Amino acid sequence: MLLMFVRVGILALVVLFAGTIATPASTRFALEGHLSSLRATVTLIDGTRDDMTLQGVGCPQGMCSRVRLKDTQATTVWLDGLASVTAISHNADGPVKAMFTFKDGSSRQVSVMALNRVLYVGASWWPHQLDLTSVRRLDFDQ
Repeated sequence: MLLMFVRVGILALVVLFAGTIATPASTRFALEGHLSSLRATVTLIDGTRDDMTLQGVGCPQGMCSRVRLKDTQATTVWLDGLASVTAISHNADGPVKAMFTFKDGSSRQVSVMALNRVLYVGASWWPHQLDLTSVRRLDFDQ
């Protein structure tokens, strides 16, 4: 009986990893040519810095998008076009204001809608949540 559970467990791991290996992470989730699984360095409010992979954005109940966020004007901001996010407001509820700097050198103040204020970071098969208000700065790899 134990041998059967071991075999099923090994088979499940093989299937899980085969699906992960067969599809490159940089092209797994694409929309209109924009990619997900973006490498970045996050600086938290307490000064802690960490390298991470941004898998998408959403709210505490679930991820809404892997490639874009919406501001309060319903304008799309493509995540793979960002160079950094700074000057982040730390209000507990509702939209979050921040300065977005883009890879083309432009920047603008963005008010991120509440449904997109949670960052989903980590592995694509097991991301964890990071509320944007706990972040001081987010720098994307070029």
